Amino acid sequence: MKTKDIIADLAGASERPDFTPTRAAGLARLDLFMDRAGDLYDRCRNYDLGPQQRANVSALSPWIRHRLITETEVLNAVLYRHGSEPAERFTHEVFWRTYFKGWLEHHPSV
Repeated sequence: MKTKDIIADLAGASERPDFTPTRAAGLARLDLFMDRAGDLYDRCRNYDLGPQQRANVSALSPWIRHRLITETEVLNAVLYRHGSEPAERFTHEVFWRTYFKGWLEHHPSV
């Protein structure tokens, strides 16, 4: 299936993440995203489908930021489901997020 067709399918799905600040809600969001964390994420992550359509991204940041779920948990789950090669892009994005969080902590004036 071509990327444009996948994007059209994803755009048709109404999926606005529920940012309930609980671990259970974060794990539920991870579970919902899990099937799309491999090749589909790699092909569709850079498209903005609007605020109601977040099927192409994980939307896990609020739960990670508040340590309700951890980067390690997310990566372990994704790698277990998809393996390292199909989940490579998502893995890179999680590592970049972690790197820049640390960088910003050491450069508060930025």
